[in-house]
Amino acid sequence: MEIERNEALELIALGVLADADGPVGSMRLAEVFKETGHDLSQATAGRFLRQLDLLGLTKGDGGKRGRTITREGVARLEELKDKVTMREKSSRLMDAATVTDLSDLHELLLVRRAVEAEGARLAALRATDSELSDILAQARSHVRDVRAQRVPEAESSTRFHRSIAEASHNPMLISVALVLLEPSNPALTGVLENVSVQSAKVAGHANEHVDIAEALMSRDAELSQRLMYRHITSMIEPVQETLATGNGMIIEPLLSSEIGLKLS
Repeated sequence: MEIERNEALELIALGVLADADGPVGSMRLAEVFKETGHDLSQATAGRFLRQLDLLGLTKGDGGKRGRTITREGVARLEELKDKVTMREKSSRLMDAATVTDLSDLHELLLVRRAVEAEGARLAALRATDSELSDILAQARSHVRDVRAQRVPEAESSTRFHRSIAEASHNPMLISVALVLLEPSNPALTGVLENVSVQSAKVAGHANEHVDIAEALMSRDAELSQRLMYRHITSMIEPVQETLATGNGMIIEPLLSSEIGLKLS
């Protein structure tokens, strides 16, 4: 993205200025840009320095001696470093949420149980009435599908869990939950739904959604937390069974051709 590229150039330029013993000119900056994989001309580097001047991040004497970093520039440099650190941490979290076999799926569900149980507790305390009404409507729709002998779309279950996490109004919890609910393997929701189908748990899971939603509507934080913990435990159990017995409970074509998961 262009914004990220500009921030990368800004980080490089301010870093060079902060480390320099004296003013830095466009020639030196162009050299550093090239060393870091950005092949920009000296003229472009000069324009970039002038842009930093306008932002108050650098200052010069108006001549060709170069620029030095300002107090605002130092603060901006620290902000950019923090952004890089956060992106690296987010990338590691995304990598950890990548499911390649049933063992990974099992580990992911264990973390989901802890995060989402707390999310349900907070949602009971913090969600708006409108948010809770929407969550209940989603749960009831899920039950109607099951009673009509329709297998609910995998996304409908994910949406229910995502809505509860968002209703917690805890930014950190929401960020983690969304990564866990939207792992880089796009077919995970289908795997989970097929676990439910093969283990005859679809109806039970749908009813559990309603129980959770009703506890949320009652603003019962402790019950909401307990029911969510129990609900995800019921999702974990058939995965544990498959891992323990290797009975191929999850549909083999889905595993091999769609997502390449391995029974292990």
